[in-house]
Amino acid sequence: MCTQVRGIIHTNCLGIGRLPGDYEGCYGAVCPAISRINHSCSPNSEHQWYLESMSYHIRALRTIERGEQIFIPYTTPFQSRRERQAELCSKYNFSCTCPCCSLPKQASMRSDIRRSVLSTAASKPPIPQDDNKAIKSWVVDPALPDDHTIKHSLKIVDLMMQEGLHEGKIWAAHYSRLCKAYCALGDREAAKRWAEKSAIMATAFTGNDGGWNKVAASPERTEWWGLRKNALK
Repeated sequence: MCTQVRGIIHTNCLGIGRLPGDYEGCYGAVCPAISRINHSCSPNSEHQWYLESMSYHIRALRTIERGEQIFIPYTTPFQSRRERQAELCSKYNFSCTCPCCSLPKQASMRSDIRRSVLSTAASKPPIPQDDNKAIKSWVVDPALPDDHTIKHSLKIVDLMMQEGLHEGKIWAAHYSRLCKAYCALGDREAAKRWAEKSAIMATAFTGNDGGWNKVAASPERTEWWGLRKNALK
């Protein structure tokens, strides 16, 4: 293969993993539009491969203003600034100048710490069954404060917001936990807010809302509604 063509493929293809067949390696795809999207360490979009249609889809992770550029990540965004820059230089021959990478030294160090915490949260997301048991234990324990289940998740979400990151495993675990906890407390507005956020993120990552819009419309109809409130009467 021509060296120039190989270089174009290596620097523009998006990984799609394995395909049906005997070949056990991973494939990549060069897309006419999506492969032209620039990188950011705090991307505003998510790209997903769909085997059924043999196509890539791109969806917004937040509101993208008119005239704002669309960004996707080329690297693992939880790496430190130094690690991200080294990988981008090695693979793509450019230095990132996104807002996160342009922070002053001290602010950049704090950003690295936040991303390290988020990396740990992403590598060890709560198992849904275990998380449900933990929430139910909190529900009936008067010795635990009302924010016991909520506090940690709000901290993780706040770190994501500060870094402009929306990692799939993190939001799926913590948005869900917050919605359930606020339902258990009987706080309709807060439960609705986190269900709506879950619907937006589920649509971005999977193409459908995962039933969260239904929860947002009637949080009081979930199995969690009022459990903490009623247990401590």
